[in-house]
Amino acid sequence: MEYSDDMLEIRHICINWQVEDITNLSEILSLPTSERSVADIENKIKWLYHSKTKAQGKAAAKGVWAKITGGKANINLDSQFDNPTYEQILGGLLKRLSIESLNTSVKEQEEFLCDAVIAEALVNMNPEQRRRAFTEKVGLDEITDNLDTSDSTLSQAAKGVSAFSIVNAAGFSLYTSSTMALSFTSGLAGITLPFAVYSGMTKFISVIIGPPGWAAFGGFMIWKLTSPDWDKLKLALLYIISVRSRKSEKRSTSVL
Repeated sequence: MEYSDDMLEIRHICINWQVEDITNLSEILSLPTSERSVADIENKIKWLYHSKTKAQGKAAAKGVWAKITGGKANINLDSQFDNPTYEQILGGLLKRLSIESLNTSVKEQEEFLCDAVIAEALVNMNPEQRRRAFTEKVGLDEITDNLDTSDSTLSQAAKGVSAFSIVNAAGFSLYTSSTMALSFTSGLAGITLPFAVYSGMTKFISVIIGPPGWAAFGGFMIWKLTSPDWDKLKLALLYIISVRSRKSEKRSTSVL
């Protein structure tokens, strides 16, 4: 079932995901192994977006008012806020990053976020790292393997070329940029996903950053948000964008 941008929620996105993708997203969200269902993911993201402290205050205020008026109040914590839509979460993060996204589609907002991560990474590289970013050649087999494309020209183009040279290639833009942004951000966060589906991109980024690795790339941490909840949401959103774009490209290539 297709949902409009303003109705799309996390459960709608993740409901048909493979176990590997659910596990990776659960790892990003620091969910215990016993709580890794789609419902658990949606609930975790809900409370990363909303504040439980605010929910507690809201419930307490309702309780006090009920005592004053002699009425009844719903003080259940979970019911104080609705699940945010995917668009609300994306828009909220972009607003925190001072990125204008008014009157834009969800796909455009996804592109804005990925582009911002990559741009910030490039800005914080030293000249040598930046030169490697545009010239280093690395095999990106998982790009074409995941898309199951039958286009041999695109398949060959993704092997042994600079990753930046195919970010804007037809059919690869959002998927490639989201995997690149995800690799940058997960590397800085020190997160290793249980199912490493982007090994080529991770290798590419480790090569351009170079020794002594992420420790010398601390300038990129300026991108860190004031709230740890939003930091976690940023990484979760990048993973969701990567999976969504991969699935979208698979559908588009299957009808060619």
